[in-house]
Amino acid sequence: MKIVIVSDSHRDSDVLERIVLMNRADYYLHAGDSCVPEMLLDPFLAVKGNCDFYHYPLERLVQTGNVLIYLHHGHAYPLSQMISRAKSFGCQVVIFGHTHVPMVKVIDGIVVVNPGSVSFPRGGHAKSYAIMTFDTPQNIECTIMQV
Repeated sequence: MKIVIVSDSHRDSDVLERIVLMNRADYYLHAGDSCVPEMLLDPFLAVKGNCDFYHYPLERLVQTGNVLIYLHHGHAYPLSQMISRAKSFGCQVVIFGHTHVPMVKVIDGIVVVNPGSVSFPRGGHAKSYAIMTFDTPQNIECTIMQV
């Protein structure tokens, strides 16, 4: 299974299109602050960020084969609460954005991914997104990619 993960594109639909063209994947996930209507995000599944004014869900559970993902922008809950919520739903992965800083960690048995920002990175990081691959819930790998 291959999943492309982006966040914080802030109206830059061109970069999303380039990422899709460069990466054939099973799923494309957007962790919020797209700042565009859902019809312009195809093929991405998205959640609502603090800068989004369109009707996205605040959080999503995404079943990807045998791995359940908790997707949230990260502005409404602290990371510890996102991890607790993910565990309560039986998720193996938390994906969030908001900070514009890439991160991949395992916290309390949960794979936690922030792809950074594809348009406005912070903290001296380059524009980035993430690629997650797995064949089992025990074999999840995630790589931060530069745009």
